[in-house]
Amino acid sequence: MVEGEQTVEAAKQGDNVVGREDHQAACENGEGGRAEPLKDIEDLAGIIRLTGKKLFPWLNKELGEVYDPRRDHPSRIYPLTYLVWMVMLMFVTQSGSRRQYDFDKDTEAFLLNLLVLSGSAGAGITTMAKAETADDLLQKIDPAVFHSLRRLMVYALIRCKRLNSCKYVNCWRLVADGTGLYTYKKRHCPNCLTKRNSKTGEITYYHNVLEFKLVSPDGFAISLDSEFIINKESEAGLDGDDAAGEGPDRDDEVFKDKAEKVKQDCELKAFHRAAKRIKEEWPQMRFLLLGDAIFANAKVMALCRKYNWHYCLSLKDNLPKFKTEAEASLAKAKQTLHVPESGVTQKLRCVENLSHRGILNHVLSCEETVTGKDGATGTTRFLWVTDLRPTHEGLARLANKAGRQRWKIENQGFNTQKNNGYNIEHGYGVKGHAWENYYLIAQIVHIIAQMATRTDAIHKLPSRRIAKRPGSPRPLLELFGSMKNFVKRLAEAFRYCPPTWRDIVELGDFQLRHLYST
Repeated sequence: MVEGEQTVEAAKQGDNVVGREDHQAACENGEGGRAEPLKDIEDLAGIIRLTGKKLFPWLNKELGEVYDPRRDHPSRIYPLTYLVWMVMLMFVTQSGSRRQYDFDKDTEAFLLNLLVLSGSAGAGITTMAKAETADDLLQKIDPAVFHSLRRLMVYALIRCKRLNSCKYVNCWRLVADGTGLYTYKKRHCPNCLTKRNSKTGEITYYHNVLEFKLVSPDGFAISLDSEFIINKESEAGLDGDDAAGEGPDRDDEVFKDKAEKVKQDCELKAFHRAAKRIKEEWPQMRFLLLGDAIFANAKVMALCRKYNWHYCLSLKDNLPKFKTEAEASLAKAKQTLHVPESGVTQKLRCVENLSHRGILNHVLSCEETVTGKDGATGTTRFLWVTDLRPTHEGLARLANKAGRQRWKIENQGFNTQKNNGYNIEHGYGVKGHAWENYYLIAQIVHIIAQMATRTDAIHKLPSRRIAKRPGSPRPLLELFGSMKNFVKRLAEAFRYCPPTWRDIVELGDFQLRHLYST
């Protein structure tokens, strides 16, 4: 019996087959023949396979070691690794909802692609699981599992120097910012945050998260940590005996009386919890903390000094006395003119050694004027407080390569994940730990997507190599026009192009090279 026939026979018997045999088994259809891809659709799903093989080859092994809460359930059919990858592909193909995803993945080719990615080709799986099956699993898995998985991914990228552009001098740019996730008219869980409309008295229940991302001037926004902003049951005068007794449909009159008396969880509380964890998990890394004005206070500054971190934080009216003193000193400071690009002019000033509650800081201002093609001008002023001592020669670098990089978490981070397909504000799951796990999986997928789309992975595909296109590799967005077009083609590839083990096995050792900036 030849090798290929042995592989098919093993797959039919449900044996675990890894490596070359695993990919070949996944590509055989139920009758023993090969399911050929449609000729007019390129197998772009190979980009995800190649990126995973090169950067995260240990991913399936780590998932395989996770405790499965369904382990003793008699009707368990699908392995945990298979279901987690199924959820990951929901974000990769950007279906937007579990219901839509059930329609999108209902093809034989999608099942074969999923089996290859999850390493489950020899597990005897012949049907596609429903999204509800994965949701039941995510309700029971501790979010720490995906937090740990993300940490290993970031560590791997740092070790292979993929994220060196996230460095500012000898520090890693770390942006902290909160964002809203879900909003409900009725209580979703005992840990919901709450707010009351002062005019109507209506109560809104919601969940927020404080996100930490490594950012770079060339467009990376890599999730390093996430801290969910939630009320503990012991401190929610909204969550006492009343909430525990009646659940989501209880009468909220009691809440209306207690809401004003209870101090809820917030970004600052979440920051101190997350900062402690980040220091424990990354003890040797020095960070440059970037954030909005809510973090510009003595406690955060003192914590950064304790952890040997630097900071460059937006300065607004939250520190009125300090800001007034800084503005008076800046008015007398020497002005530096900088022209970063045509039509943009920056006037930079700095003042050093201003004390805030015994902590010496420096203040940097940037007044930027942009001239449009029609001659119209607009001016924006930025103000930062930092412990990095600025020099007149380095003012522009500190302003543009540090202070203003905070916006990467908004543009390349939250905007991408909310409005460009990931749809993280959608309630994929509301029970148990599901809502937290969906968010964390979205962060993991976003890391993989950035690595896949910002390198030359597409040019490693067999179809691209065979074509031997002249000239240097073109960036992905130049090939497809927009990320929306690429994701559409990628989803079609998962649906209609069964994977071939040829592009994995015959590729051998290869390099993924960074191609372009966003």
